[in-house]
Amino acid sequence: MPRLILLVLCLALVGCGSPATAVRPVVQVLAPQDGVRLSPGEPVQALLSGAASAGIDHFEVRADSALLVSATVPGFPIATTLSVLVPGHASGARTLAVTVVDRAGAKSDPVFLTLNVSGGAPSATQIASTPASGPCALNSAFVADVTIPDNTPVLAGTSFTKTWRLRNSAPCGWDLGVAFVFLDREQMGAPGSVLVGPVAAGGTFEVSVPFIAPANPGIYTSTWQLRDADGKLFGSRVYAQIRVP
Repeated sequence: MPRLILLVLCLALVGCGSPATAVRPVVQVLAPQDGVRLSPGEPVQALLSGAASAGIDHFEVRADSALLVSATVPGFPIATTLSVLVPGHASGARTLAVTVVDRAGAKSDPVFLTLNVSGGAPSATQIASTPASGPCALNSAFVADVTIPDNTPVLAGTSFTKTWRLRNSAPCGWDLGVAFVFLDREQMGAPGSVLVGPVAAGGTFEVSVPFIAPANPGIYTSTWQLRDADGKLFGSRVYAQIRVP
C-alpha cells in the first residue's frame, strides 16, 4: 500500500441519515504543506479531503484558472480522501486552487496551496470556510473498532488504516464542517485531520485514518476526537493502539 493511502470515509445514507437540504461542499488539503519547496519540473502528490451532502463527483486542481487535475470519485460518497498527482512547473511560486464538486454541480470554496520551485518564499495558507455547527451541543459515542483492534501487531514501516465506528449521541444532527482530529501521543504519519460527512441524530458512521507503523519496536497509541466547524472538540476520545514487534 503506498505511503499516501486512498482513504474512504464510508458514511452510508441509511446508517447516517442525510440533511434536509444540501450544504455547499467543503475541501481540505491534507498534504503537502503550504509553501512546499520542489525541484524544477517535480510533480507533487497532493492528499485531498472533501465532503458534500449531495455526494462528491470530483476534485479539481487549477493554476491561474487553467485546469491541471480533474479526479473523478466513483460512487458519489458523502466524504472521502483522495491522492492526486499534480504536474510540476519550471520555476518560481505557483498557487494552486483546490475545489471539490458535488454530483449536482455545486462547487466548494477553493483552498489555496503554494508550491515553490528553486527556493521561492512560502506564502500564508488560506483556508476554506466551513458551515457552523447546529444550535445544540454536539456529542458522539464509541461503538466499535472495525479494523486494527488494540495491540494488533504491525511490522515496522508498514502502512495500515484504522477504522472506528461511532454514533452521533446528540439530540441533533450535523452537516459539513465536522472533522476527526489528532489529539496526542503518536501521530504515526497520519494527517492532522480528516473530514466527516453529515450525520443525523442517533446515526452511526465509520471514520478511517491512514497510519505508518514506527521504525522501533514498542507499543504505540494515537488519540483522536471529533471537532466542530468552530474548532470545539466534542464526543468520546478514541485511540489506535498497535504493537511493533
